Amino acid sequence: MQGAAALTTMAALPGVMRAAGATAPAARKFKVALTPGSIGVTVTSQRELNELAQRHRFEAVEPLPAEIATMTAAQLAELSG
Repeated sequence: MQGAAALTTMAALPGVMRAAGATAPAARKFKVALTPGSIGVTVTSQRELNELAQRHRFEAVEPLPAEIATMTAAQLAELSG
């Protein structure tokens, strides 16, 4: 558990690591995604979820399939911005 916390901290602070003379961590092969239900966050729409993810610098979101399935092509294009 402590090792995972240390890795998370190092990934979040690459500038600090370089300043200390350590090598930069290898490029990740995944994105940090906001999955609201998994962390106890309630959202009312895909737009709200996207805005929340952007505000807190997530790289991706878990889509809300029931809402997305009802959207037109124009609404989807607007949502993906």
